[in-house]
Amino acid sequence: MKRFRGFFQGILLVVITVGFSSCNTPQTPSTPTSPPLSASLSELEGTVKIKQPQDAGFSEAVAGMTLQIQGQVQTGIDGRARLDLSSGTIIRVAPSSLFTLEDNQQQDDGLATRLRLEAGKLWIILNGGLLEVETPSGLASVRGSYMSVELQSDGLVKVTCLDGHCHLGNDAGSVDLVAGEAAFVQNISQTPTDGKMSSEDIREWLDNNPEAALIVPDLPIPPPTFTPTPQPISTPAAYGPDQEDFPDNINPLTGLPVADPALLKQPALLVSIPHFPPTARPQAGLSFAPWVFEYLIGEGTTRFLAVFYGLFPSQEFPITGDCDVREEPFVQDGVILGNFIWLDKNENGIQDPGEPGVGGVCVNLYDADGQLVQQTTSDSNGYYGFNVEAGKTYKIEFVKPERLDFTLQNIGDENHDSDADPATGLTDLLTIAADNRLYDAGLIPPASATSDETASPGGQVGPVRSARLVHIHIQKLFQNSCLIFAGATDEIVDKIPACALVFGEGNGGAGGMLDVSRMVEISEKNAARTGSDFNYASNRFSEEPPSGGQPASQLDVFVSQLNQSRWVYDPLRQGWLRYVDNTSEETRFHVDTDRLTGRQLVFENVIVLFAEHEVIKPLIIDMYLQQGELENALLFRDGRMYNIKWSTRAGEYERTTGLRRPIAFQDLDGNPVSLRPGRTWILIATPYSVVSELSPERWKLRLYSPPGAGEY
Repeated sequence: MKRFRGFFQGILLVVITVGFSSCNTPQTPSTPTSPPLSASLSELEGTVKIKQPQDAGFSEAVAGMTLQIQGQVQTGIDGRARLDLSSGTIIRVAPSSLFTLEDNQQQDDGLATRLRLEAGKLWIILNGGLLEVETPSGLASVRGSYMSVELQSDGLVKVTCLDGHCHLGNDAGSVDLVAGEAAFVQNISQTPTDGKMSSEDIREWLDNNPEAALIVPDLPIPPPTFTPTPQPISTPAAYGPDQEDFPDNINPLTGLPVADPALLKQPALLVSIPHFPPTARPQAGLSFAPWVFEYLIGEGTTRFLAVFYGLFPSQEFPITGDCDVREEPFVQDGVILGNFIWLDKNENGIQDPGEPGVGGVCVNLYDADGQLVQQTTSDSNGYYGFNVEAGKTYKIEFVKPERLDFTLQNIGDENHDSDADPATGLTDLLTIAADNRLYDAGLIPPASATSDETASPGGQVGPVRSARLVHIHIQKLFQNSCLIFAGATDEIVDKIPACALVFGEGNGGAGGMLDVSRMVEISEKNAARTGSDFNYASNRFSEEPPSGGQPASQLDVFVSQLNQSRWVYDPLRQGWLRYVDNTSEETRFHVDTDRLTGRQLVFENVIVLFAEHEVIKPLIIDMYLQQGELENALLFRDGRMYNIKWSTRAGEYERTTGLRRPIAFQDLDGNPVSLRPGRTWILIATPYSVVSELSPERWKLRLYSPPGAGEY
């Protein structure tokens, strides 16, 4: 066999021939019959240097330069280049590569080009003739097809055959390859081996050669048998129940990090918000409250007391995708693959506290063969999901909305990153073993977006209505808290711990609205007056659900024919979506939204708290939430219902300080029961209210009003 000069001297050749018909021997160029053809540089990126045969050293390359015979091209770790031959052949050069143009001639039997690869990788798209690449282990050649040649740092030569028929041989043996296969050789004494091109090989071809898209769809490449190495997954969060168990940036009412830890130094604001008359709906600001209490105010009517702490509400005009926002709840009937599409407002590639979801984004699911198998869209809170089969391999495509771009990919841990390729919106191939809620996509706001579109401070909370006796007990549970309401009846007005009043009868008689700017002022003044020495830590939060419980996917709450609500468990969000009735005799449930954001209300925990009620007058009802109580409750979290206890009994902290803390939730043995990190809706029911299972996993609470309660 022919031997080469320089660093090839004394090394037996390895020959790889690629074409539309297989070849078993190397093609030897005949005597040149014409001057060299041209070879010019283009598509230069990063560090690219050139050395012509007459030059003493390398100099910076410039697009349009012609590479002479015996000239060299070198790319840095950030460098890429393209060499265009006058024959129409394209040669692309990977980073950290070095090659020499040995020859480029018109021969009697066609065009003939020879390169010498000394490091790195070349992709070759040949337009007729013969092209040879010398390597320390031999000669790779291609006729009329697509080939890559890579010389790895350990001396291994790897060739991929994207199209055509290939042959690799040396004195130890040979292999024949077809499209979609690869070949390897380490040295002249080793028999060449063959194998399949991997998905990474195909991705490299596509990423570096747009022309490859014409070839890839027809490749007979089997599904990959590997699972990509995942990013680190953050440890499941667990905090509480005592103050020292919560880091400075974790809200003790949610177990979640806050965007501004300084706000945790300001005591809670308690705002009285009506559910009747129906013109109060949808209420504004409830999605920003860590806790919401719902309680009876008369026969068949309820009201809310929203606890705001660690975050002020803000007006938002959500940016959405180009598809319909999904309104129907996700129903799990297989293994879950999802989960979250969000607006990365600071463009850091990480899901930071307070960054909102993006609804209406189209999401496609492909199988390992690239076939489209399912389609969906994200809901108003940015969640999407598919039911898939365990053990199967899939790929997710997030369809980029016209006005948005994808954020950085794979930043930080897997729980809080974006998995969408910024160029394509595709994830890696994913082999799914069990429920997987780790595949998210971050979107960058458009440069033209206004502050209103990306969430501006401001807006209003409410409507705000009158105070009730139960507010006295709840206010005492939150040290230094400020109760905000719109007056009270003469019988109780002197008992109410007034902090701020909101007057007005807008919203069809539902009450006046509270400007968020005024909320901020009230909070700052209250903090200056009462100080920041308070303690709201009384419960444990953990992503791991308690053991036991009963399956629960839905909870219907019937207070009266014109006052019904429904909670549906969302296994994507791992929270409870709220629906409300249409206040008519023919009950129909519809999505309950926050007027400030237009997004559906969702709470991670729903608690039914059973407490004694006392009717003072038909529309004046007291509830026994005083210190020292221990009664029954139901906890709904993670698609299960648990029998628990609620307690206002004094613990060591209360006995030592004489102060009270929020209601503590315990298991039946008196130990702290774990709430799911997130927000909690607490419905205060009479002890004789009835909970029944209507059908498997579907529960109903019939909340009976106390005798003597008047009509609202």
